[in-house]
Formats: sequence, C-alpha cells, structure tokens
Amino acid sequence: MTRESETGDVEYSYEGGLLYDRQDGWGIETTADGTRYEGYFIKGKRGPSGKWELKNGNFYEGEFLNGLMHGRGKLTNDVNKTSYDGEWRSGKMHG
Repeated sequence: MTRESETGDVEYSYEGGLLYDRQDGWGIETTADGTRYEGYFIKGKRGPSGKWELKNGNFYEGEFLNGLMHGRGKLTNDVNKTSYDGEWRSGKMHG
C-alpha cells in the first residue's frame, strides 16, 4: 500500500498484514521523511513490539501500546551513541 503526493512522490508506504483496511499483524511502514517502523500492528497502530527508526538517526526497539513507546524498550541516539534502556509510559521515559 502506498500514498503519493500530487507530484507523484511516495509519502507513505506499508507492506504487511491488513485487517479491515488497517495495518494488523507484522509489517513495515515507511514515510517520506525517512522514518521507518518494522514490527507488529494492532488495529492500525504500532504494537505490541517493533523497531522504530527516526529521521534524526535515533531508533527505538521495544514495546508499544496504542502506537506509543510503552513498556520495556531501548532508545538509542546514533549520533552521540547514548541510550536509555528501561520502562516507557505513553512515549516518555519512566523511572
């Protein structure tokens, strides 16, 4: 599945499982800005687990809930080689 801009550039692509026209099961989602998610989806949202590579070079690998980083996971800053490995709640570090 792809979505193109008016100029024909790919803005979004998804390859993987679908259920009722929404992402469901294992899949790979890529956006025009270079963000990429590879993992599971439930009812069109990221989760329960996967790897999310951000356009700034950071990446998160771990658990998701309702599309947000939630549960156990590791966020790595690829530029300065720092990371946080721990618990997340609604997309924010916890603890």
